[in-house]
Formats: sequence, C-alpha cells, structure tokens
Amino acid sequence: MKSTKILSFLCACAIFSNLHATVYEDAEDGNTVGWSIYDNNPAGAIVSNLLEGANHVITLQGDGRRNGYILGNFTGREGAWNNRDEKNIAWKMNFAEDYTIYISVNTTKGARYLRYSARDTDLGDMGNGYIHHGLGSKSNDGTWQSFSRDLEADLLQYEPDNSLIAVNGFLVRGSGKIDDITLTPNRPILDPVVYEDAEDADTVGWSVYDNTPAGAAVANELDVDSNSRVISLSGSGRQNGYKIGNWSGQAGAWAELNRKTASWDIKYSEPYSFYFTVSTTKGERYLYYSSASNNRGIIGGGTYIHHGLGETFMDGKWHTITRNLEDDLKEFEPDNHIIAVNGLLIRGSGKVDNITMTDGAPLLPDTMYEDAEVALSNGWVTIVGNTPPQRNTPGFNSSGFVKLQPHWQRLENGNWVNKAEYHLPMNNTSQKILSVDIGGDGNNMPHYVLGVKTRTKKGIRTLLWDSWYTHEGMSPKTVVLADGSKRMIFPSPVEQVRGFGYADVNLWENFTINVENQLQILEPDNVVLEVETFIATGGNLDNIKLKSK
Repeated sequence: MKSTKILSFLCACAIFSNLHATVYEDAEDGNTVGWSIYDNNPAGAIVSNLLEGANHVITLQGDGRRNGYILGNFTGREGAWNNRDEKNIAWKMNFAEDYTIYISVNTTKGARYLRYSARDTDLGDMGNGYIHHGLGSKSNDGTWQSFSRDLEADLLQYEPDNSLIAVNGFLVRGSGKIDDITLTPNRPILDPVVYEDAEDADTVGWSVYDNTPAGAAVANELDVDSNSRVISLSGSGRQNGYKIGNWSGQAGAWAELNRKTASWDIKYSEPYSFYFTVSTTKGERYLYYSSASNNRGIIGGGTYIHHGLGETFMDGKWHTITRNLEDDLKEFEPDNHIIAVNGLLIRGSGKVDNITMTDGAPLLPDTMYEDAEVALSNGWVTIVGNTPPQRNTPGFNSSGFVKLQPHWQRLENGNWVNKAEYHLPMNNTSQKILSVDIGGDGNNMPHYVLGVKTRTKKGIRTLLWDSWYTHEGMSPKTVVLADGSKRMIFPSPVEQVRGFGYADVNLWENFTINVENQLQILEPDNVVLEVETFIATGGNLDNIKLKSK
C-alpha cells in the first residue's frame, strides 16, 4: 500500500470542521486531570501524560483489558460531560494489543454504551445496553490512527426507534496511548488517503489475480496526456484481472473504516469492470462498475451490486470517477451498511491513476472553464456561425469576457432566427451546478440560449434554458431526436434577452442552475453521470464554471 498523501484542499476542510469542537483531551497541559481508573483489578494500572516527540499524549498502562480507564463518567454520575449539542466524536490512538472503547451516552431508552474494538465486523446489539461496531483488525497495529464516529448514527443503526440525548464519557479497556478526544456538532472530515498516484514509479501493492490467459502485466509509466506517472494494465481485455488492496480479511486489504467515497482516474478505450471489495453488516460485497449504460443492481447471487458508468468513459481520454460507495450499496440494499473498504479489482486493459478514498464527499473547488482574463480557452468549437469566439474587455469585474456572435437566418415566414451554436468541453463527473455571468450588447434584442450536453443514466440528454419560455409561461418540454437522445428545454432563471423592455444591456447577471435538479423535472428517476459540454447560441459571457454548491 502506498504511503498516505494529503490533498491540501480537503485537509483545509478537515481543519475547518474542527473549529467548533469541544476538546476533552489533547494532553498538552501535561497532566491527567479528568482521568480515573474505574477497574483497578488487578491493581497497578496507571494513567500518565507522556511527551512523545513534540506532543503530549495520554498513556494507559495495566493488565490489558482487565483494567478500565475513564474520562468523563457514566450517565447520571458526577463528572459526566452531559454534552447534548455535539454528538460526533473523534480521537487518535496507538494500541499494539486488544482494546475496547466505550462511549457512555444517555438515550431516550436509558444509558447505552457504544462499543468499539479491533474487529472487521460489527456485533451490533449485544444486549444490556451495549452496541458494538468494529474498527478493523488493523486498528491495533502499533501505529497512530485517527477515528471519527457519528454516535447518533451508530446508535440508530441497531436501535432505530431510539434517540441520543447526551454524550457523557470515554472509557477504555487495554493498554495504549490516546490523544485529541473531541466532540463536534458535525462529524469531522478526515483527510483523504491516496492508495495510488504512481509517482513513486513502482507497482508495489498491485498484482494480477487472474492471469488466464497468461501475459497480463501491471506497469508504471509516464502518460503524455496527463503529464504524470500512471498505472498501465495490459492483457486480454476483461479476461484478466488486476488488484490493489485485497479481499476482506486477507493480507494487504485496506481495511478502510471511515472513508466511504472512492475517486479514481481512468483512460480506457475498451470495456472495463471495476470492483470495490467491501465488508458489510451482511457479509462480503463487490460494488461493481462497468461500461454498461444501465444499472443491473443485485447480481451474482446477491454479493455483487452493479452500477453502469456508460460507454463515454471508453473514449481514450482521461476521466475522473467519484462514487459514494455507501450510497451505491444502500440504493439496492437499504438495510445494509459498509464496515470497511478493502481493495479495488479491475478487469480490462487501460490506465488508472489517483485512486483515493475520502471521508464523505467534500465539496470540490469551482472548476473554471472560461474567465477570459488573459486569453480564451482553446477548447471552444463553433458548430454553427461565421465568427469564432472573440475575447473582449472588460469582463464582469474582470479584464475580459468571451463574445459569441449570433448567426441569423431568415425563415420561410419572413422571421429571423439565431442559429448560432458554440460548444466548450467540460467532461465533469463530480460537479453539476452550472454558473455563467451574462452581459448584454444591445444589438437587435438578441435571443440567446444557454445549455449543457450531459450523459445520464438513461443516455444522452441536452438541457437548454431559454428566456422566451419564461416570457410565454411555457412549461419544460422534451424533444426526442433521431439518434434516440433527448433535448430538454426549460424556462431560464435569468433574462437572456437584452434591451427593448427586457434586461438592461449594460447589466451583468449571474445564471446559476442545478443541472441534475432540472433533468429530474422531466425525468424524476434519472441522474446526471457527467456534464460533457457547455452550449451557447451567443452573448457576452464570463466566468463559465461548474460548482459543487
């Protein structure tokens, strides 16, 4: 397994999420105030404050799990935290032996102990108020590890008719080291773990698990298109299989307990299959993603959960895929729960890079496709029109904007219509909110349309926003094209017609739309897999971007 690498943006999110934490122990005061030994049989257990490197930590030393230590107290006793506002706990620990951690909580059904140990599976409701969750068999490997738990969720998973009232204490059985015990209103976001970015120029951690027919290989090479090192998988298509990590419980398995969102880059020109091997409360599962256009759901005797990513990702270009594995499991097994993510199995020849597990789905920074600050993007394509995109100045609170000329054609009835069409590639699988600043030029009340071409679960959908639909009070409509794709036309949230009683030609306005929400007005059971292309029929535009929020 590769060493952990931190993504600075997401790290910043983690820091921000802890600004409102209540810190019950960081040991930096050099003492052990607040700690006590609640089970000193056999005698001799000790709680001490130790300087380790540049940090102080709490050290618990006794006769293994026969001794018990507590910070805070049991429900209803003096010294209990009685924290009713913060129900998400985080802590760091370093244990090299068996341990048990209990979080003492008060609930609408009385005292409960949320119990955590070095197991790969949950034991759930153990009776007598104990609810068990496994932290993984590697959680006592003698290294410092960080853990974060949503205590309310851990309670409701096995007692869905209960409710958490207050968090009261942190109990430990076993000898080891503890640091940074905090409670927050929202569960702190953990830093991402990069399991492969190929920059070390080796293939350590990879293997060929299916070498029939023989000759499959894993290589680390420099990719010209991405200008970085990547992992290249070559063999007889999907007949061969490659893996990083391993199956649950086997050597090399990631045993990733807290991070349930996977992201990976691919460059494929042939069919592929990706399988995340996960341990769940119902046993081993494979979250299976392929080049199919549709989801097949539960297959393979119930252990495989299939989602189709579509053939778009077989175009020989780099794409980033991001999936919330917990959500994908629950879509077809709503009563199941991921305990640990253990590895990625791949069938098909192609290239992969930046295999990363993150905690939830942190917001990505806005992706800017055109700000025209210095020059225009070289991605613009003129589909219809005599004049290519031009850069003009100044822009919206900036030095430049892109000017797209209309292309007028006269109809048989004598009316004129703008037939111009300009495209700008986006190829974004993670962000679905389109934002564009729109300015006016005052020429002949120009009628412009903005839109995007998307790849969805049900195929290609082109979404267009037209302010004439707003003027006439028209409802969204779908037009089926000859190739089976669909064009969907909606009223625009912003006036795109400038002058003559409409928007001031000198006024810049912001157009922001949630693409997936609009799609679901006409197809409630559909989802956007990728925003492929920005479309405009003219206008003065600036700051064309996709956002997460």
